[in-house]
Amino acid sequence: MSSNLTALQIQLEILRLILKTRVITAEEILQKLADIGVQRDIRSIQHLLESLSQQFEIERVYLEETV
Repeated sequence: MSSNLTALQIQLEILRLILKTRVITAEEILQKLADIGVQRDIRSIQHLLESLSQQFEIERVYLEETV
């Protein structure tokens, strides 16, 4: 795959990763996409996850950052 995937293709890839692992963080998705040549920032991944969770029954867990 390449970095010129459409937004839909990236969303489908994210859904595939979610279905494959069942539990995955935005950071892990970011890394898996980078592994296949798709460069996005973490905020873009979070935005796509928010959109996907509204369209599909995807449970999101928000972790608090520790300082």
